[in-house]
Amino acid sequence: LILYEVSGSMTVQLDIFSTTGQKVKSLVNGIIPAGQHRALWDATDEAGNAVSSGGYLCRMQSGGRTIIRKMLLVR
Repeated sequence: LILYEVSGSMTVQLDIFSTTGQKVKSLVNGIIPAGQHRALWDATDEAGNAVSSGGYLCRMQSGGRTIIRKMLLVR
């Protein structure tokens, strides 16, 4: 579960990447209203295939800002 907050209605893009920089899955891509939100990553890639345990990066772009956080997937 990924929690995030936006201060006003804006375009948000939330993606999961491998530690090598390969895009794994896009979770959010659109205009989101102000407030707190949550996105659920089911540990699959865009094709629906299960990904392996390990490190991943979560990148959120909104309002001209980019935030990247490390994540660890443990099965």
